[in-house]
Amino acid sequence: MINKTTSILSNIAGNTACTPSWAPGPALSISICRPRSLAINDNQELFVADELFTLRRINLRTSMMYLIAGNVSGFVDNVTPINARFVTLDSMWINLQSNSNGVYGTDYSNHRVRYIDFDNNYVSTFVGNGAASYQEGAVASSATAFSYPSGVCGSNNQIFLTTLYLYRIVRVQLSNSILKTLVGGGIGLGEEFVSTSQIGYAYSCFAVSNSIMYFSESYGTRNRVRRVQYTEPTSQPTSQPSTRPS
Repeated sequence: MINKTTSILSNIAGNTACTPSWAPGPALSISICRPRSLAINDNQELFVADELFTLRRINLRTSMMYLIAGNVSGFVDNVTPINARFVTLDSMWINLQSNSNGVYGTDYSNHRVRYIDFDNNYVSTFVGNGAASYQEGAVASSATAFSYPSGVCGSNNQIFLTTLYLYRIVRVQLSNSILKTLVGGGIGLGEEFVSTSQIGYAYSCFAVSNSIMYFSESYGTRNRVRRVQYTEPTSQPTSQPSTRPS
């Protein structure tokens, strides 16, 4: 419930226009064209990706906004952020539990997940080689295919990636960078065992911990928000795990 006497809705960035505007300045005076995704760090910096192929940074203390990456559609990698090119970062995630300072973003149309490293002023590919494909058990790298990543989230030492046409959620442990299907692999309906489940299009996600994450699903009449509660097996299972999404 919203308390109308104390709750305030206010604008912090954008001037209602949808025109290119690359110069830094007060966030409310700069155009943001169809903003798509947001991420925030511990330094009160809000990152905004829009449909003009840009990534902006808003300093919430000063209300100033800066262009930090992109401004032309395409793919340019292994360069400084301002020289990088992507299409649209449909989802972003910052690992607040890590000492590193960077943003993961799903470059959906390029079939890649990108990493903008602010410590080293560098943009690279976390996973994806431009091909709309997937190989279970492969190591995440710029040489490994990953089809249509739509959402990215994580918790501590692992990243979850949602996809559309692969109908699955992939988990990547940062200790070994191996791609492993957490849930899905085909189209289905209902509450199944995690290891054999089938889902529709998976869009955005949010991880509460290493064992619980939520994702949005849409496929025909399957319009739901779902939860995955996962228990890491301690040994090779002899039967299906008992943990179910709800």
